[in-house]
Amino acid sequence: MDIHRTLAAYIAAIVLLVLALENGGSASTVQVPQMAFLAKRAISERAIGGIKMLKVQKFHTPPLYATFETPSSGNEKLIKSIKSPNDLKMLSPSKLPQLCSELRECMIKNAEEVGGHFSSSLGVVELTVALHRIFDSPKDRIVWDIGHQGYIHKMVTGRRERMHTIRQSGGLSGFLRRYESEHDLFGAGHSSTSISALQGIYEGDVVKGTHQDRSYVCVIGDGSLTGGMSLEALNYSVTLNSPLIIIYNDNEQSSLPTGLPAKHGTTPLVPYFMQEMTRMDCIKDNDAIAQFDTLIQDETKTPVFIGPIDGHNVEHLSTVLTHLKEKLSANNKGARRTPVVLHVKTVKGMGYDRALKAPDRMHSIKGKSKVGNNPQSETSKTFTDVFTESLIDLAEKDEAVVAITAGMPGSTGVGKLGMKFPNRAFDVGIAEQHAVTFAAGMAVSGAKPFCCIYSTFMQRALDQIIHDVSLQHLPVRFAIDRAGYVGEDGASHHGNYDINYLRLMYNMLIMAPSNGVELKMMARIAYNTDDQPSAIRYPKGFVASQDELSKYFKYTEEEMANPMLMIKGPKVFEARQLQLGKSGIAVLGFGPIVLDVMKAADKGNLDITVVDMRFLNPMDTKMIDRILKNHHTIVTAEHGAPGGFGSAILEYLATRPEKVNVKSIAYPKEFAHHGSISEQNRFARVDVDGILEQIQNIQAM
Repeated sequence: MDIHRTLAAYIAAIVLLVLALENGGSASTVQVPQMAFLAKRAISERAIGGIKMLKVQKFHTPPLYATFETPSSGNEKLIKSIKSPNDLKMLSPSKLPQLCSELRECMIKNAEEVGGHFSSSLGVVELTVALHRIFDSPKDRIVWDIGHQGYIHKMVTGRRERMHTIRQSGGLSGFLRRYESEHDLFGAGHSSTSISALQGIYEGDVVKGTHQDRSYVCVIGDGSLTGGMSLEALNYSVTLNSPLIIIYNDNEQSSLPTGLPAKHGTTPLVPYFMQEMTRMDCIKDNDAIAQFDTLIQDETKTPVFIGPIDGHNVEHLSTVLTHLKEKLSANNKGARRTPVVLHVKTVKGMGYDRALKAPDRMHSIKGKSKVGNNPQSETSKTFTDVFTESLIDLAEKDEAVVAITAGMPGSTGVGKLGMKFPNRAFDVGIAEQHAVTFAAGMAVSGAKPFCCIYSTFMQRALDQIIHDVSLQHLPVRFAIDRAGYVGEDGASHHGNYDINYLRLMYNMLIMAPSNGVELKMMARIAYNTDDQPSAIRYPKGFVASQDELSKYFKYTEEEMANPMLMIKGPKVFEARQLQLGKSGIAVLGFGPIVLDVMKAADKGNLDITVVDMRFLNPMDTKMIDRILKNHHTIVTAEHGAPGGFGSAILEYLATRPEKVNVKSIAYPKEFAHHGSISEQNRFARVDVDGILEQIQNIQAM
């Protein structure tokens, strides 16, 4: 099958090439680079529930986009001629400002319609054009940090006509993905990885002897330099004298406003020792070249810092990049080998008035096509909203309550806490490892720290959670937001693994609320827990409505008004039975999936027992023992990867003498790519219909 597809791809590429030649290089040529790239790679895809999942083989394959129609390009002119980086080289320098204007206009129109992380990319239009004119991607190695800066890169590498599919199921990723293009040399989702990756690529090429005719470039900025990993890599590149061109994209801010006043009122975007650089005026291209030529001769100057230069002047950028390419070439035998940091000043949101006025809030936007698609009302609260209210309520009652986040104050609730208590909210920047150990230190001092970090980013600090928190029994309270699938950001940002690694620590109290009432209760439990670490995981999305709470959870009016009444005492961690069935099948749910289990039971008129387990560690084994007395099948349900809640239940059942069938409803091992959360849940069969189908299949066994 792979051979047939490869031959078909080659034939298609030849046909398209002939058509292109006949049409004088018309728009048909846009597919030639992609088809040639596709022909090199073995296709291995499976579409499940509308989500294309990629199996890991020798090659990764870009998704197919035939389901999308290409919209009219309007009045665009030059932009139509750019099908690949080679086309940029054919344009005269005088045409480049017009091209940059068209690229910027195209991206703004697209972002207004479908949304995405576009503000950072608006600031690197000229830089991206200059990079792809001077260097020869993919032969020259170009790595982008995070991926927020990569939209223009996508547009000039053959993907402009598919930008309207970005972050949608089956469409382009909002980040850089190796399966998507040969020009996406290294995947970018989390920050601060580019220098490490680039140096590894360079040293690997050296080992193979393929570095001679190549340049090595990365673009880093937008807070990535506050990540310790980037500084570790910079140090090591100096140690090995790797001739890397590290472009520091300085978007005229050493920090971003967080809503926190005084000393905690900014998020650092560059290390302290570089903040003076952000206040420097730009120098001309010739001055930057002279600066480089002088510093490269001084063996004590490493890495070599040059600039800043104007990041919106394509001519100046091209001149300087050309000089660096020539001087750092391996073919330049007399050249000194050292990394070079080119300081480039840009304006985040350049060309878009709303983004210029609010660079933090316009970092990512929701497009017109996404507005109004959510079935919840505008007054519905998210899990983050409920946690934020609980955090502020606790802080009002106890001055020891503090909150820490890692560059995400606005979306974790820490920013709102800081508006009321500016000295008790801390944003450490993109530095999750520091955030966790910082929180551990605060716990030593007697404070009550809540460490509020997305699940996908919390995994970067696993060693600190084990070594600095759990091993020392320190009462750090982890508020793990965005647990489970997160939608359009895709595979690099899902929070699928926190249950798995947290349950490895025997003294970690692990909680997952099924709704907002439970979340309020668990925030109080975490606050009360002073002799061990604790964690609450909750998703991106809305909490259950009042009607759903009344129908499926059957709280008393007193419990709804004051969830603390459900806390029956210290160290009492009880599961809650929501429904008792007679079929002999019991579903043990962990987290918000419990609501969908109840909906599935209601929809299918299933006579099953449903238990909201609430706590994983400690687990309510008494509830499980009662279930074992009159049930022959136990089904576990969770929003997490294999190895999590279901595995914990299995481990306990292995200690019991009773014979029982055990099934699991959870995420598959495959990575779920970008799309809506509902599409991802449908793919994983953890939506209402998927749960109903799985339970019915179990009943039929």
